[in-house]
Order: sequence, then structure tokens, then C-alpha cells
Amino acid sequence: MKRGLIVSVLICITLISLASAYTTPIKIKSLPVHNIQISVCDLNGGSFKSYNNLQGRTDGYGDFNISFASNVSQFNLIVFIKQGQETVLKETYIEKFKAGNPIELEIGPDGYEFIQTPAPQEPEPEINTTEENNQTTELIPEAATEDSQSPLSGFVTSTKNFATNKTTLYTIGGVILLIIILIVIIKSSKKKKENKEPEKKTDSKDKKEDKPKEEDDLTQAEEDFRKAKKKLLAIKNKDKIAELKKKLIEDEKELMKLRRGE
Repeated sequence: MKRGLIVSVLICITLISLASAYTTPIKIKSLPVHNIQISVCDLNGGSFKSYNNLQGRTDGYGDFNISFASNVSQFNLIVFIKQGQETVLKETYIEKFKAGNPIELEIGPDGYEFIQTPAPQEPEPEINTTEENNQTTELIPEAATEDSQSPLSGFVTSTKNFATNKTTLYTIGGVILLIIILIVIIKSSKKKKENKEPEKKTDSKDKKEDKPKEEDDLTQAEEDFRKAKKKLLAIKNKDKIAELKKKLIEDEKELMKLRRGE
């Protein structure tokens, strides 16, 4: 019972911490088609404490979007821009970011002109003529077409969706687990109560039946004790009589010696 309560309290604490988690979206503009590593940390007082590590890759326009969940209200960021395994740029943000607020950063060499990301095109109405449909297709920029088909953009989108839905999934799973544990505890406590009641009844009957037996045993033990005591007294009296006889004989011998004048 106590163990179940402890488990329930721990689950409640976990659910509270998950419910209080902040989801923070991060948008970075940097060099196109480069690896990005983001360290979510605490640089307070010169010490380093890591909360999370995020990784990804910029698209053809140098854009990288991601969201992550954390339980801390403020944090620092260290961003690494890499070409393969080589670090090209590193930016350390000493000022604290507030969790839950969107973060937008531009990271590039001095004097670097960032590639402008084209605005998302609105879907055009369907055209029945095949000729007009072909012309519409030719107006789409090549870079934008490549970006929409790039697996990198799909990776960033899936990472963002996973981060935002992670807290919700954990919360729902924790609530379901807590309900199951409470049901098990209630059922086990009811079974224990039902098992204890017949045991008490049988114990009271056994005690009543055992009382006469205990009284008989006590009487028999007292009788045995009295008999043993009599035997012991008889033995002691015999020893005293023998000692008196022996002493009487010795006194008689002394008296005879005195009469003889010895």
C-alpha cells in the first residue's frame, strides 16, 4: 500500500513538471546547406550547465526552424555552424532568452549578405487548358522547387512537430498510467480487508476452544510441581536424619572415652 502511494506521488510530480514545460520556437538565418548545432545551457557565473542539444541543417536559403520543450524559464544559447565536422561559425549568447518566446537569430560572417527567402506562393486556381498549366509550372523558381522537394525541409518540419507534440504525449501517457495505478491500489486494499475479516472470526473461535485446554494444562502442571516438591522435602529429611545419626554416634564415642578416663 505504502509503495503504491509513493509511486503515485512520483508520477504526480512528473506530470506537474511536464505540464509546466515551455515550448520555444527557434528560427535561424545563416549559411545555406550547413550543419547547425545548438546548445541550450546556463552560463550563469561562468559555469556551464547543459539543458538540451539540438541539431539540424539549413536549407538552400540558409533557414533553419526548430522547437524544443524545457522546464527552465530562462536559458543561454551557443550556436555552431559547421561544414561537415569543421566549425565555420560560433556564436555565444550571454543574455538570457525567456522560454516560450519565439527566438530569431542571424548568424553569418562580417559583411555577409543573407539570401532572401521567397514568400510562400498562394495556390493558383486550376486551369483546364494544358498550355496555361505548363506556363504556370515554368514560373516557379528553380530554387524554391528544389527546396520543397528537399529531404532537409521535411526533416526540419518533422523535428518541429515532434518537439511540440512531445509534451502532450508525455502528459496523456502519465495521466493514463496514474489512473491504472490508482485502480490497482484500490482493488488490492479491498482484497486485504476481505481477507482480514474471516481471519478475525476464526481467531476468536480458536481462543474460546483453547481456554479449557489451557486451564487443564495449568492444573496438571501445578499437581506435578506439588509432587516434585514433596519428593524433594522427603529426600532432604532423609539426609538430615542420617547426619543426626552420625553425629549421635560420634558423641556417644566421645562420652565413652571420657568415662574411661582417656
